[in-house]
Amino acid sequence: MSDPVARGQLHALATALEVDPARIDYLGRLDVDDVYALRSAVSAAMFDSLEPVFVRLSKLAPLVPDALAASLAEKIVPPVVSGMAAGALGKDHPKRIPNILMRISPQYLADAAPFLDPRVIPTLAPVLGLEVLLPAARELLRRRDFLTAAGFVEHSPSALIAGLATGIDDDEGLLHTAALIPFRVRLNDILRCFPEGRVQQVIAAAAVGSGECLVSAVSVLRRLDDDLAAEYGHTFFASLDEPGLARLLVVARAEGVVGDVVDIAVQLGPDTTARIADSDLLEPEREQLRALAPAE
Repeated sequence: MSDPVARGQLHALATALEVDPARIDYLGRLDVDDVYALRSAVSAAMFDSLEPVFVRLSKLAPLVPDALAASLAEKIVPPVVSGMAAGALGKDHPKRIPNILMRISPQYLADAAPFLDPRVIPTLAPVLGLEVLLPAARELLRRRDFLTAAGFVEHSPSALIAGLATGIDDDEGLLHTAALIPFRVRLNDILRCFPEGRVQQVIAAAAVGSGECLVSAVSVLRRLDDDLAAEYGHTFFASLDEPGLARLLVVARAEGVVGDVVDIAVQLGPDTTARIADSDLLEPEREQLRALAPAE
């Protein structure tokens, strides 16, 4: 399964099931939405089974000052426990959680973040300021934990997204994170929050990046609204010299996303279509491509 969204949802499901992702490869035959729904159901069942424990912890929370809670958590509580409990505490004590988290190191936050209940992230993300999320996001991207980062970006308000896009200089990390946003409408909303020129910078970097970057770029471009697809698609192909275009097609062939590249090129018009139609690497698709190409 080459699509980053599909791979990401399978990985999240494997994490929820506590199994090696290879054990559930067969679920790759399902639609991405079905894998997302299955992952959500498994995660919800797990966290619901622990609710009595979280209720007791939540009742104790008012007895511990913020500074002490932060210090004790980082010193003696395993990140997996903190992550699983933080969701319930954030839901019951939303005004306290930012004050506690800003006292905890980004490394510990990144350790704990993958274990949050996904259902509380929509409530938690908007109340966390940039001073908390930006250092933690940088650490998540450094670790290449793009799936966890995507979960927070997906539910962050516009101003916070703009701040993250400005404060993070890891173009590859931003691209992979965007590629893991599961829903097309939300992906477009997020990219519209980026500061002027930031997405173009990320897309241009992807064109000369690794094969993994190329696949992520294709995944993002094929899910964009028409206006964004035109703008960023032209940026992407303009950043590809002829060897770069050949490399894109080689990677696309190997990863099974040639059809997506063709669809993007056709949408961009005859000039881009002609560029890839002339490549010997597209021999099986050439006639179909020329037939689909918009007229001059």
